[in-house]
Amino acid sequence: MTEQLKAEAYVRKQRPALYKTFLGSNTPRPQTINLQDWLAVLRNHCEQINYVQLNGTDYITFMPNKHPYKTMLFNLTTGQPATEADYKAFNETVK
Repeated sequence: MTEQLKAEAYVRKQRPALYKTFLGSNTPRPQTINLQDWLAVLRNHCEQINYVQLNGTDYITFMPNKHPYKTMLFNLTTGQPATEADYKAFNETVK
């Protein structure tokens, strides 16, 4: 399983509202994970989360409760972590 799939599964487990049942079907379907969902889950595992803009690039930096300081880049157009390394940083933080 890739770091992205692990991270998405964890967020969906922590945010059950991401599953909605549509009319005519009793089967819950997953919704898109947005930036606010990622940050809500991170907030439970971090002492501090900061938003920083450097050279026109937006970064989310955070200080996890049990790990050294980390920087994680989010694509603010899609609201998703930008790279596989960012998904990995997320997974290491929420372990």
